[in-house]
Amino acid sequence: MQLVATIIPEMPHNLFLSKLEMHLHQDEVKRVREISNIVQAQRSGIGSLLVAHIVSGISGLPMRGISMHRYLNGKPFLPDFPNLHYNISHTHNMVVVAVGNHTMGVDIEAISTARMAIAKRFFSKSEFEMLKNSENEDRDFLFFELWTARESFAKAIGTGIFASISHFIPEKVNDRWQVNDETTGVWTIQHYHYGDNFIIALCVAKEKEIPKTIETLTIEQLWE
Repeated sequence: MQLVATIIPEMPHNLFLSKLEMHLHQDEVKRVREISNIVQAQRSGIGSLLVAHIVSGISGLPMRGISMHRYLNGKPFLPDFPNLHYNISHTHNMVVVAVGNHTMGVDIEAISTARMAIAKRFFSKSEFEMLKNSENEDRDFLFFELWTARESFAKAIGTGIFASISHFIPEKVNDRWQVNDETTGVWTIQHYHYGDNFIIALCVAKEKEIPKTIETLTIEQLWE
């Protein structure tokens, strides 16, 4: 499994779209063009660019030949590569992509002040008490560990975050979190620190596939 991140460049949107046309499948460019919010469009486009770059490296096909579709629930898939799975997450100017042979979910967040109202609504009573009793910096980090664990799991099984986030409780096993789901089995969640204040959670069913590190690509490498 590959876990790759990049920084979204600052450039005029028309130039950004013209760059995408040179590197992405025409259907994917069309999808990005239809996103009215420029920030969201560029996040989505860079995510697709990362996926195309990785799959091109695996398959030998040109990036423009990599077709990407989405199920009705929004979960993405590669119609020409049924044995490859991918998942994308973005926040602020960062995008992270996971590509591998088994389904997975990935989430990236910028660590900020713990959102205790959200924790009280969606987390378990024991988790909320643990947050309340933590020091400020520890509380902030723990909140985003728990939040990204939930979101990466929800993305792995293909449900909306708010539809499932309160229906399971991650448990800490050694240095990783786990979710034991009645329907889909045991999932392992690995966290990574990235940059100055980002946290990434990767949720997988096959623990042996967890990469040790995150690869970073520059936008220049993706445009090559």
